[in-house]
Amino acid sequence: MVKGLANKQNSDGGWPYISNSQNESNVEATCWALLALHAYNENRQYDEIISCGTKWLLGQNPSRKDDQGWPFREKEEPRVYITCFVLRTLCVLNMKDDARVEAAIHWLINIQNKNGGWGEVIGDEPSVFFTSYALLTLSELAGNTQRSFNESIYNGKKWLMSSMKDLSLEASFLNCRLEMIESENQGNKYRVSFFHYVLPCVVLCYDKLGIHNKVLFDSIKLLMDRSKGGIVEHPMLDSSKKRPIWALYGVFLALSSIVSVNSSDKLMFVFLNHIYKIPSNRVTRYLIKVANRWVLSAIVITLIIYFGGAVAVKIWNILYDYFASQVSPNWATFCMSVITSIIGTVIINKVVKFKKKILSLFYK
Repeated sequence: MVKGLANKQNSDGGWPYISNSQNESNVEATCWALLALHAYNENRQYDEIISCGTKWLLGQNPSRKDDQGWPFREKEEPRVYITCFVLRTLCVLNMKDDARVEAAIHWLINIQNKNGGWGEVIGDEPSVFFTSYALLTLSELAGNTQRSFNESIYNGKKWLMSSMKDLSLEASFLNCRLEMIESENQGNKYRVSFFHYVLPCVVLCYDKLGIHNKVLFDSIKLLMDRSKGGIVEHPMLDSSKKRPIWALYGVFLALSSIVSVNSSDKLMFVFLNHIYKIPSNRVTRYLIKVANRWVLSAIVITLIIYFGGAVAVKIWNILYDYFASQVSPNWATFCMSVITSIIGTVIINKVVKFKKKILSLFYK
C-alpha cells in the first residue's frame, strides 16, 4: 500500500486525488501522502520522494512580499484548514524553519478575528472547528519551534471555551463542518468537499491546551459511546453501513491522545472534572474500580447505615421512654411512628444529596 502511494506521485512532486480533480496535484492530498511516507520511512527508502513532495508543497505558498497561507491549489485563496494542515505536516518533516513557514504563521495570526476565533477563510465568521484546528496548530508549533504565540492562543482559547460553554455536544455543527471548494483545471470546473468531524478536533485542542474540564470529559465519553464494540458510529451515518475515513480518523486521533497506546502504561482518572493520567499498577487499577459510581454508592450507604444505626437505636429508646412516661404506651408508639417517618424522610433526602455530592467529585 505504501509503495502504491509513492507510485502515485505526479511528476511535479505533488499528489492528486483519485476523483474528479483531473489528476492534478493539490496541497491536501500531498500532505496526507507525505505524512504516510514519513511514517514508513525507517530505512530512508522514500527520502527522495519525500524531498520532491516537500519542495512542491513549499512552492505552493504564494508568499513573496506579503505573508500568505496555503491555498488548496495554486492561485486560489489561502484557507485556514489547508494552511494549518501544511504547517503541521512540515513540522513533522522538520521543515519548520523555512521562510514560507514563518510567513504562513504570521498570516494565520494576522487573520484571527478580533473576538479570538478563526473562520474558513480571511474575513469569515469564526467557527468551533477552524478555531480548534488553528489553536491546535499554533500550540504544536510553539512546542516544536520554541516560538511564543501566547496572545493569539489566549484569545482563541477564550473564544472557544465561551462558545463550548453550556453547548449540547449533540449539536449538529459538532458532528460535521462541510468545507466546499470550487476549483478549475484546464477549463473543467470541479468541486472538492472536506468533511471535518468537529468534536474530535475539540478534544485534541482541549487536551493540547491543558483544558481538562467537563467539556473535555463529556466529549470523550460521547466519542467512546459512539465507538462501542470497535465500530465507530457517526450521527450523520446512522442508516449507512459505510464508515468514511474522516470520521474514523478523527475519533482514533482524539481517543489516542487521551488514553496511552500502551494500556499498561497510563490510566485516565477524573477527579473534580479534571482528567489526570496516572501510572498503571495494581493499586491504581483497584482505586479506579472503587471510584466507580455503583461501588462508591454502596460504600457511602454502608457507612451511613453502620455508623448511623447504633445512634438511631439509642435516640429511639430515649424518645420512646420519654413519651411512655407522659402518655399511654399506644400513644407513645403512635408518636414515635410519626416522628420516625419525618426523620426517615429527612435522612433519605440528606443521603441522596450527599451521594450526589460525593459522586460529583468523580463524575459530572
